[in-house]
Amino acid sequence: MTLVWCPVDGRIADALFETFDGGGFCLSTWRDAETGACEARIYTPSPADAPAAAAALAAAGRAIGAELSPSVEEFPDEDWTLSYRRWFKLDEISPRLAVCPAWIEYDSPPGQAVVRLDPGLAFGTGRHETTRSCLRMLDGLAAESTDRSVLDMGTGSGILAIAAAKLGFARVRAFDVDGLAVDVARENAAANGVDADFYVDTIERPQEPADIVLANILGPVLVEFAAPVCASVADTPSARLVLSGILTTLYPEVKAAYEARGFREMSSVAAGEWTSGLFARA
Repeated sequence: MTLVWCPVDGRIADALFETFDGGGFCLSTWRDAETGACEARIYTPSPADAPAAAAALAAAGRAIGAELSPSVEEFPDEDWTLSYRRWFKLDEISPRLAVCPAWIEYDSPPGQAVVRLDPGLAFGTGRHETTRSCLRMLDGLAAESTDRSVLDMGTGSGILAIAAAKLGFARVRAFDVDGLAVDVARENAAANGVDADFYVDTIERPQEPADIVLANILGPVLVEFAAPVCASVADTPSARLVLSGILTTLYPEVKAAYEARGFREMSSVAAGEWTSGLFARA
């Protein structure tokens, strides 16, 4: 596998998609959730394709007035699924919770729950603003009471569900539409020694109600399927709903969709271009 890439700013990254004509190559972008660093990328199966891919990327840059100097990085096929490890670092969410890559040694302080994670190709390392916001809200909910059940909708690597179990919540369930993600989540849960129920399902239908529902998905999806999400929240005074994965520009629409179904916003947090909200039944 060969990676052809060059650093760009967000404006150039967006403009490249308008001008890129790669002759069979596929352009993608990568952005670091913490630093904001951005790269334009083309992956090719063979090193022999790299010069043509680099030329196509440079030509797209010139078309928008940007001089790009693509670099080429080769790595064995067996290392492809491990390339994400370069960007996954220890993250202390709070004094009570940390997320640590499974391959890093970390001597945690007393009383801190540590989620040791190897996400593979599943979403969720804790570095993205939306995931970190969910973890912080979950930590706050655990400080109030762990005598509540948790449902994680769209679990990805299982990070939120595992964190919930580590924080001591009574019963934890999680699902994802992607069977590969569910397999990864189960492996991560087993490696952390936690008991959680992971299964394949879709947000399109209601689940068995839980006291705390975590929905870190996407704003438009949360609006479209507000009914089944709301129906999955227990009808009790202590029930809580965490909505995340929402661009700040879309957050008012998401908030309105859930207020229309009997929920009220308790708090919200903005991180980067994303906003997450904590809701309760009105």
